[in-house]
Amino acid sequence: MELLWSSLKKRELANLAGDHLADVADATGQGIHRSNANPDCHGHSSPVRA
Repeated sequence: MELLWSSLKKRELANLAGDHLADVADATGQGIHRSNANPDCHGHSSPVRA
């Protein structure tokens, strides 16, 4: 989970200045989707669930 959070902060959430919490939720969902599409990039083999 720590690796996923680190990746989200560096990519999807970096410099995000959304006007609504939904903007953060959408960006987080996109990051989780990216992580699930390439699980090896975080050193885990099981999909992450939001």
